[in-house]
Formats: sequence, C-alpha cells, structure tokens
Amino acid sequence: MKRKLKWPAIVLAVLVLGFGTPLWLWPRDRITPASWKEIRIGMTVAEVESILGRPGMAYDDFEDHLDALAKNDKFPVADHIRFSEPEEGEWKWIDEGKNKVPNNTKYWIGQRGRMVIQLSPSGQVIGKYFHGWRSPDPNFLDRLRDWLGW
Repeated sequence: MKRKLKWPAIVLAVLVLGFGTPLWLWPRDRITPASWKEIRIGMTVAEVESILGRPGMAYDDFEDHLDALAKNDKFPVADHIRFSEPEEGEWKWIDEGKNKVPNNTKYWIGQRGRMVIQLSPSGQVIGKYFHGWRSPDPNFLDRLRDWLGW
C-alpha cells in the first residue's frame, strides 16, 4: 500500500469500527412484524416471551404505559401496519370495567408497535395481534436503522 493511503485507510477503518460496533451491538426492538410472524398459534407463553425478549404486561400496566407516553408527549404515531390471527372479530372478549378486553391476554410495547397475545387457560397462544407505529421523535440510530432496513 502506498504511504499516502496508509493513514487515511487506518483512520477510515477506525471510524467504521467506531460507528459500526455500537450500531450492531445496540439492543434491537423485538416487537416487530417479523417477531409476530415467528409466533404460532399453540405456542406456550414461555416460547412467546423468548421470542419477544421479556414477559408481557397485564392490561392495566399496558394502559398505564400508554398513558405515561401520552403525558410525556412521546406517544407513537400509528401507521397502517396491522396483523391479526385469527381476525379481530373472532377474538374472545370479556368486560373489564368500561373496556372490552380479551380474556387472559398479554401486551408488549416496543418502538415499532404493540403486540397483543391472547392465551388459553392452559397458557397457549390462541390469538395474536400487531399494530405498527413509529416514534414521534426518532433518534439518530433509529433513523439509520430504518434507512438501512434493519
């Protein structure tokens, strides 16, 4: 390698490693359409939690989390990405106060959407729902990942 190109090549390599490493190692959101597709009817709640990376929330915690986002002006902007299996009208609903919510249901909130998993009394998936959204103010890494398609 020519001497003139040696130092710029070293600087470029250090910059690529310096910016690339955090981008690859930064924890990624698991609440995505891809993870929704991995979840199958009949899976156990433990299998779902391993795919999504954490336990789901109860309905009250889910509502509290959404309220906190709204109070902090960080409520996500909904997009038109929605998946449901079975179709939403086929879910088993119960009355909980003023709201109708699915019986034995767990909720996950992520940066790219929310996931709702309905469980049978034995703890197996009988319904799954994903509603996509985006952050009202994405940071640099979020924008870069969106641009790269990650």
